[in-house]
Amino acid sequence: MRALRYPRVATAADLARAAAGATAVGVPLAAADPPGWLVLLLVAALALFAAHALGACARAMHRVCLERDGLVIQPRGVRIPWRALETLDLRYYSTRRDGERGWLELRLHAGSARARIDSRLDGFRGVLERATRAARERDLALSAATVANLARLGLSPPEPRR
Repeated sequence: MRALRYPRVATAADLARAAAGATAVGVPLAAADPPGWLVLLLVAALALFAAHALGACARAMHRVCLERDGLVIQPRGVRIPWRALETLDLRYYSTRRDGERGWLELRLHAGSARARIDSRLDGFRGVLERATRAARERDLALSAATVANLARLGLSPPEPRR
């Protein structure tokens, strides 16, 4: 079993972005007397930054355990057994128009268990390789985007179902 974590640097950067956004929204909200519609808009933006900070804190507490027979995410207790894998979805999110910068998000589904792991996880490549092998063994159909993202990483995707 390998226990993998998200780097503290990535968590700190997420929290800094959330704090900067909350400050940028909170200062005008507290210092000015904006009209009602603007108050609603600013409060909604503040809630989004708070949600982003909570998500960063949750990721910091997660430990992704890569086991021979599956994936376990603690402390949530999510378990994805490789023999029961139903869905593998690999998405790329770009932060620039040229597509050069961004991150990958791996979504796995087995029964009622769902897991989402992003590429900042230390050891993400190992999780992705093992999940791809499980998808191949289970003869799962993958989306065209997932196949393209796997190919871009040099991983051979499962052959399409006949």
